[in-house]
Amino acid sequence: MVDFVEGALREKQAKPMERATLLRALDPDNFVAVRTTTGGPAPSALNPQIHRATSQFHEDSAWYRSEVDHLSASSQRLHAAVDAFGRR
Repeated sequence: MVDFVEGALREKQAKPMERATLLRALDPDNFVAVRTTTGGPAPSALNPQIHRATSQFHEDSAWYRSEVDHLSASSQRLHAAVDAFGRR
């Protein structure tokens, strides 16, 4: 790939790049590591987002369980009230 890019640069009469710079630019690990903006794939950008999403998931799950428990208890009270009303 480096040879291809070097050939393309020569063909376009562009300023040549140092081979080490070109190798670093084409390195997939470096490509990911330098994309550190929010939403980028670099671990330094991605890990805080994963942490926030995980925390939000746990908060949402706790809220959901609380609501399900509340609705279940309400349903039981409603059924008990209907049963009591029917026994009168």
